[in-house]
Amino acid sequence: MTGQPLAVSAPGKVLFTGGFLVLVRQHTGLVLGLDARIHVHIEQLDASILPNQDDAPLLVLVQSPQFTNAKWLYTVDEAEIDTTGFVQQITDLSRLAKLDDIDQHGLQEVADIIATIRSLVREMSTKSGVPIEPPVITELLDFCTAIPGVVGGVAPGAGGYDAVALLVRNDPEVVEELETRLNGWKAREKSTGITIGRVQLLKARQAYEGVRFEDVNKYMDWIG
Repeated sequence: MTGQPLAVSAPGKVLFTGGFLVLVRQHTGLVLGLDARIHVHIEQLDASILPNQDDAPLLVLVQSPQFTNAKWLYTVDEAEIDTTGFVQQITDLSRLAKLDDIDQHGLQEVADIIATIRSLVREMSTKSGVPIEPPVITELLDFCTAIPGVVGGVAPGAGGYDAVALLVRNDPEVVEELETRLNGWKAREKSTGITIGRVQLLKARQAYEGVRFEDVNKYMDWIG
């Protein structure tokens, strides 16, 4: 790599529907971008750790502030690098996300679709023996979706116990009510013996902006 340091960020994502199905080529999933972003800072590798020989391989050093003193050094075959098709792409999710004028009938249709998807996921869980929407998560989703303004929710991606994703009306009062009711919520599902200790809303929300360039200077504390 030559030239000045470069910094870019990209939105996180949640696979709202289509987990497992997308492994079969003809199926699709619905992926929503989040305002929680992943950041990458790229700069010329310190020459002191590079081999001296002229035919030395291209090296890439990866490190993250999430892992103290952790470093990963990779060798890259330059013959396999194709940069001809690289362009910065801004993902516009407005066609799916900017539906502020959707009426109550439309919201109910969306809720019915999500409920059907969840029913099929639970059937798949039972037949496969894999806890895609485990009973304790079913209880949590049913609790959340009974709150006015919460359109629907799923165990996203491959499912499991770690998180749920909710489709909520863009209304601060709805979010506040959801947070209030979740405070101190406890699972009552007894058949599996698995319980949930504490549930908290993440601050991540749906976002419309895709990949963007960042100011390299704001990462100096991370890589200093």
